[in-house]
Amino acid sequence: MEAVHGDRLDDKSIEYFSAAFPGALVETDIKIGGVQLGETVFVTLQTGAKLKYYVKTHSEGRLSSKSSAAKLVAPEELMIYRILQYAGVGCESHFFQRSPEDVYIATLDAAHTGVFKLFKDLITKEEAFGETVWGKLGIIKDSPRENDFDAIESFFDDSVTQNFIQQMVTLDILTRILRLKDLLNNPENFGFVTQYDSHPILRVIDFRVLDAKEFRIMESDFRGFLVGNGLYNYAASHRTMRFVLRERNRDKRVETALQVFSQNPLLSMTNHIEHAYNDIIQYIIEQPEVFVGHQETLTNQLNSYREAILENVSYFNACLYNKIII
Repeated sequence: MEAVHGDRLDDKSIEYFSAAFPGALVETDIKIGGVQLGETVFVTLQTGAKLKYYVKTHSEGRLSSKSSAAKLVAPEELMIYRILQYAGVGCESHFFQRSPEDVYIATLDAAHTGVFKLFKDLITKEEAFGETVWGKLGIIKDSPRENDFDAIESFFDDSVTQNFIQQMVTLDILTRILRLKDLLNNPENFGFVTQYDSHPILRVIDFRVLDAKEFRIMESDFRGFLVGNGLYNYAASHRTMRFVLRERNRDKRVETALQVFSQNPLLSMTNHIEHAYNDIIQYIIEQPEVFVGHQETLTNQLNSYREAILENVSYFNACLYNKIII
């Protein structure tokens, strides 16, 4: 049965990308790593340009290790991939399906626009890559007690360091307002793309979504931001992340959060949410024969998620601007 599901995924991938890129050569290979059923798709365009996509089942879909019962796709997961894409911190995303339970997510290789390195690789090979991504934050010592954070703050005024600080704060806020998990605590799910003559750019490649009952931010969630806690304890993270999101002076963290809310991608987050919502609604509508009997359920789920995260954006922004210090 595992082979059958893999063959079906392969057939659907070739069918989808052949239609998406007429005249292109589409080839596939097995997915290495990960628990979800998936594969890699290579697209060679008529111009000779090459694209690589990673295809997998949705988070409640079939696993690669066993033929577990797949569940109905959660449309908010698809919406998040598209939000991150429009926000410029995710990869180009595509969705296709064989059934309501077998919905596949394809993302363009993060290295398509430059050299991509997972945060996991950055923190395990610091001497080779660290300074190019987080700048002077490398001087922070592993033990918090060995650092005078207020004193060393003045060292972090270079553009590379400030870029890293702002991108990590952006990622932290995105996880809070979109209700994401398995991201900041998983250095294999995000990294940075380095392009010629530009600072490293954040890229999210995977995540999980909280349960629907946790979609809305509460006062306790903003308290967590103020004290430097996320959905997990930042005290256990790499020292550069730990400083930016927890140990840095609280007023400085609030100031940086206000800055990132006044610029993209967060400045245009409402537009990104609406654009992504419309995309996924359209995707559901355009597959009536596949989602028959499920369209109302999927639409209601999507509406609830959209409403919640729009409120989250407003609430978090308002808390920052009102300078709520609890």
